[in-house]
Amino acid sequence: MLDLLLTIDVKLETPSGYSRDLFEHWTDEDGDGCDTRQEVLIRDAGGTAQVDAFGCAVVAGDWYSVYDGVWISDPTLLDIDHVVALKEAWDSGAKEWDADTRRRFANDLSDPRSLIAVTSESNRSKGAADPSNWLPSNSDDRCRYIAAWVTVKVRWELSMDESEYGRIRNLLNSECAGLTTSAGVPARPTTVFTTTTTEPVTSTTEPTPAAGTLKISTIVYDAPGNDVLYNDSEYVVITNTGTVPVDAGGWAILDAVGHQITIPAGYTIAAGSELRVYTGPGDDTATRYFAGLGQAIWNNSGGDTATLYDPTGSVIDTHSYRS
Repeated sequence: MLDLLLTIDVKLETPSGYSRDLFEHWTDEDGDGCDTRQEVLIRDAGGTAQVDAFGCAVVAGDWYSVYDGVWISDPTLLDIDHVVALKEAWDSGAKEWDADTRRRFANDLSDPRSLIAVTSESNRSKGAADPSNWLPSNSDDRCRYIAAWVTVKVRWELSMDESEYGRIRNLLNSECAGLTTSAGVPARPTTVFTTTTTEPVTSTTEPTPAAGTLKISTIVYDAPGNDVLYNDSEYVVITNTGTVPVDAGGWAILDAVGHQITIPAGYTIAAGSELRVYTGPGDDTATRYFAGLGQAIWNNSGGDTATLYDPTGSVIDTHSYRS
């Protein structure tokens, strides 16, 4: 990586005249009907992203934001970050590019180091800063970020100013020594790790189940592709909105025509946490139960209604959608 750094021109930036509108972005560069934002969300999902009936608009999934080391399941909370920000690119040489080159830079899907889905908070914290002024708060991602930054600048023949170059050189000679260009490609875990905050234990009394605190918060009803083959991606999210854990064993979910999934014993949903109940087969975890049904049950055309029953047969919640 130091060899690459040495190929970069070091010069003063030329910031005048910048406008974000000069970089046409979120276009459909490959003509498949999906714009760049949706392409990155689909690519970066930790597993399979849930898309609408047209196959482009992402509505649900799991994303690991490497900048701050958190999982996000709501795509509206994600920004697509230009690793080298558009203004930084302008200041470093893109001012001399034609409109076509600026558009290609702003929508570069050819290299996974160029664009990345991260939390809106981390992206806006970064702004247009270079590594002399901003590095990811997740210390485990900083060297990867430096590798990505240098690679993008070299690929697009962009310059660096002295402070930016010096900070990167120092990092490559110390904690980030030995980096290669491949180190800049973000790892995309497929397992969601949930971090919860617990209050100090003040009593040894076991909490009792609280009926009425479990709610159906989401139904991911349309798995990508053939529903018979991919019903392992169809699921219902049950959230504990109360303040104590709830034993979900024996609770049941029914669709509008009577298909039923009963949660087995052993599943307790902590306060503020959720359980995903999948229709098809898979490997059960503490937060994911796979019913193993041989077919998808949630209606993709016309909508459906899910009803949640507690072990006594009482209706606790319903959730309807129109596809």
